[in-house]
Amino acid sequence: MSLPDTVLEVQLRELGYADVEQIAIGMQGAVYRLGRERVAKIWFHAGETELRRLGELYAALDGRLPFRTPRMLGLHPSARPSRPDSGTTPDNSCSTAAPTRS
Repeated sequence: MSLPDTVLEVQLRELGYADVEQIAIGMQGAVYRLGRERVAKIWFHAGETELRRLGELYAALDGRLPFRTPRMLGLHPSARPSRPDSGTTPDNSCSTAAPTRS
């Protein structure tokens, strides 16, 4: 997927996050620091069902491991920016997360 960083940042601002900073990008998506120990991941190809299952896994792991794991706080499956150069709408979703208690 080839979306300009500014498109992804605008998507997060439209969700109410004013000051975002990209901290990683890979094959599955881009991760942004939102502040207050929160991050957002814009998943490039994951569907809502898959991400809800992942959130359930994170909830089941909460506090059961000797290290901190993510806790999904929200899922925004309708967050789908269109590519300005093609007019197409990529299949992506945005999830917000925070670390669990250690």
